[in-house]
Amino acid sequence: MRLVICDDHRLLLDTLGSALAGRGYTINALVTTAEAVVESVRDGDPDIAIIDVHLAAGSGLAAAAEIVRDHPRTKVLMLSASPDADVVRVALEVGAAGFVRKDQSVDGIVRRLEQVADGEAAFDLVVLRRAVSAPAEGGAAQRLARQLSPREREVLAMLVDGHDTAEIAVALCIADSTARTHVQNVLVKLGAHSRLQAVSIAVQMGLLDLFV
Repeated sequence: MRLVICDDHRLLLDTLGSALAGRGYTINALVTTAEAVVESVRDGDPDIAIIDVHLAAGSGLAAAAEIVRDHPRTKVLMLSASPDADVVRVALEVGAAGFVRKDQSVDGIVRRLEQVADGEAAFDLVVLRRAVSAPAEGGAAQRLARQLSPREREVLAMLVDGHDTAEIAVALCIADSTARTHVQNVLVKLGAHSRLQAVSIAVQMGLLDLFV
């Protein structure tokens, strides 16, 4: 798996790069600015870009948004010392595939990378639930709806209709494993512990009405 890593703390950048290289990852580039990470993704077509949220030169979130828009094959994993709910919310809205704390062990970061590579949303559920909750229900519902991809919206609608994973796979002409991944992503993005809770959230907040 090919990676680009962007952080403006050089010691952390070099240490993380070395640690992940030692785990078998190919490090395409280690860069320190938002502009450089976008260029590295454009030139090297990595599988995943790990980007610090707070950069001295440029915005990590803006760089993530540009990469998601212009280079959709490259997944983005955001990195932060202390991710707060607002930052995680923006990361979701720009299309980041995951969020990892800088105080995670290398094993923890590797787990997040593997989740992202498998097509899962790699977010801490506690932080994610704080991120998607908001004082105004309408605003929260719209945010949740934006976070779901078109395919995930289809899956959520089928869950509300009572379909199981096998039925979803058949109806959407996808593999069972792909259907399970979509279901898991829906649960993670809604901050739900189960399919039943995801359905309850969708119904209570009127999410399906926002998909029309």
